[in-house]
Amino acid sequence: MARHLDAIVGFSLLVTLVAACGGEATPPTTATPSLATTTPSPVPPTGRTPVYGSTECTRTELSDETRGDLLFVYERYRCFEEMSDPRVSGRAEYDMETVFLAQLDTPAAPWTAELVLSNEGGTWSGTCTGALDYTTDPAGLPMNYGICTLSGEDGYAGLSYVVMGYGGNEGLVEAGWIDEAP
Repeated sequence: MARHLDAIVGFSLLVTLVAACGGEATPPTTATPSLATTTPSPVPPTGRTPVYGSTECTRTELSDETRGDLLFVYERYRCFEEMSDPRVSGRAEYDMETVFLAQLDTPAAPWTAELVLSNEGGTWSGTCTGALDYTTDPAGLPMNYGICTLSGEDGYAGLSYVVMGYGGNEGLVEAGWIDEAP
């Protein structure tokens, strides 16, 4: 999710992502309806731990190649994930591939990445998919949307980690959950 991180992240998306990660909503009370009693709140399913936080990245490698009408951009990012749960905080390495139309006039481009996140407790590894979008930021800067599904290794064996992210070069906001591996 570190691809073309070029814009400031909105707080409202973090709230939306955290709510989306929580699972089922709390049913409203039977008292007279009001905003306080009818607004659903996230309640995680048993065993699921919601997490949220931010990521700052530095691009360490960049290359590209054109094949026909497509431009493939390859990047490596070294990131620091600062999440609400220390199990998913730490140093991350993203190896990314983004595919553009060779004319570079497309407003969106799909990307995929391999991700390894490590800290003192163990390692998470897996894949990410998303899109780079130039249409959602008023300044025309590219914004990233993506989701990663990771498996725990070492001290995190038997756990899975799903994280969604949004943002630009000013930072990436992320939310997700840690769960028992399926």
